Amino acid sequence: MSIALLFLVIFLMAWHPQQMGTFAIAGSLVAIVLGNFAGVNFPDVWGILGQTTLILLAFVLLFLALEEIGIFSYLAIAIDRAGKNYNLSPKLLFLAVVLAAIVLSPILTNIGAVLLLTPVALQLAKRRKLDLVLTLALAIAIGFLADFCSLLFPGSQWVNSIVTRAFGIPIWQYLITSVPLQVVATGTGIFALVFYFSEQVRTFSLTNPAFGFGKSEKKTGTNAYTKVILSRLLRQVPWQIIGVHCGLFVLATVIWSLEGNAIATSFLSRLPEWGTSLAILGTGLFSTAIAAISNNLPTVLQIAIALPQIESPTYEAMVYANLIGGAIGAKLTPIGSISTLLWLFVLQRYQLSITWMQYCRIAIILTLPVLLTTLLVLTVWLPV
Repeated sequence: MSIALLFLVIFLMAWHPQQMGTFAIAGSLVAIVLGNFAGVNFPDVWGILGQTTLILLAFVLLFLALEEIGIFSYLAIAIDRAGKNYNLSPKLLFLAVVLAAIVLSPILTNIGAVLLLTPVALQLAKRRKLDLVLTLALAIAIGFLADFCSLLFPGSQWVNSIVTRAFGIPIWQYLITSVPLQVVATGTGIFALVFYFSEQVRTFSLTNPAFGFGKSEKKTGTNAYTKVILSRLLRQVPWQIIGVHCGLFVLATVIWSLEGNAIATSFLSRLPEWGTSLAILGTGLFSTAIAAISNNLPTVLQIAIALPQIESPTYEAMVYANLIGGAIGAKLTPIGSISTLLWLFVLQRYQLSITWMQYCRIAIILTLPVLLTTLLVLTVWLPV
């Protein structure tokens, strides 16, 4: 019944995305009201959920504050002027922005990269008068690379932190594995993006953009304005996304406690019998499939809980495969990663609209090559 409830919530979210947070919260409340919370360690759930929600809210408020005072517009102007001073063509400037996303994503985290780099890129596209297709290509490159490039450090993404803390992985040991995986994921991601947008990147149309931008005029600083600024920012917070984060986390946790843990343990315990390579691929794809429909944070957490019950020498490899599935594979759907929903939120603020169906079509082409290549490299780099 709880799994049916999850699919009902997902259907309602896809059917009416404007109220997706409401549906997610309602689904989690229904699960609790019906008594489907046996075995759930609620203190741990509230601890993780509270910490991640506060971080998420802080990132969103930072984004809104920087947008309010015109920082993104200022940075776009500065980058545009620097490009003109060095006679950089639009194509080279495009590549420079993408390179910045690759370098900064592991540092800013995937959420920080999406919220801080996407608006700068869109403002820059406006100044350079890139057309709609090229602007979307630039935005999509940043949106996907923000997650593809967030394997590097334990703090680059929430799921990285969960795995390293759950298994007590030292940072040096994590880096030994994550560095080659990050290089491969980044390289494959760039190749997939170039393949998908090759014609648009090659032609580089410079007609007027077919999209609008939010207000960017400067606000005069007054005492009255200072007093109401926080209230204004809070009204602009995407509370529906916050609701998705909280609702899906609770709902998925309840489902895992009732049915998910037994199913996952049974499936994962059989994978080592097929050999190391298939165990890695199986774990990564299993994590991907579950994360894509129920969000990567609870998925990676619950699989991390199930893995210690497996007695096999492939155990360590399966730990990293779970991480890859949650960090990269979750990009297949908008709800798989909160960073994706925030990226869509930023695009909407700049009057760029991508439907869930359009996103999934793009995500399948861009995500699957990166996911499979990274998992295959893991089978070679981390032999048992």
